[in-house]
Amino acid sequence: FNQQSHPFLDEWHNKTLAVFKDKRATTRDQGTLVATVWQYGLQNHYTLPLKFNFIADYEVHKEKYLGNLQFKITTAGENISPAFIHVYKHWGDTSWNMWNDIIKHIAANER
Repeated sequence: FNQQSHPFLDEWHNKTLAVFKDKRATTRDQGTLVATVWQYGLQNHYTLPLKFNFIADYEVHKEKYLGNLQFKITTAGENISPAFIHVYKHWGDTSWNMWNDIIKHIAANER
């Protein structure tokens, strides 16, 4: 990101604050991101590699958790060690090995 990103990020932020006030909205910031992307004509813009925006979903079976915060994506045939993990559903679920590994990783890296 650079100075040219400010209008986009401000617009996304403003849309998100507005939709957070609407209790009927369910996609929230993802929906406002999509709306802002289309508003700025960026729908065909390249995206970050999966490593930098990985969504871990307990109920998605195309992702196989390998342990040690590594995943196998069966549809792509590749392994990923995410730099950023977005935990979708089952936040705080200690029966999920991945969640427990996140907690261990955070504890090991606290200053």
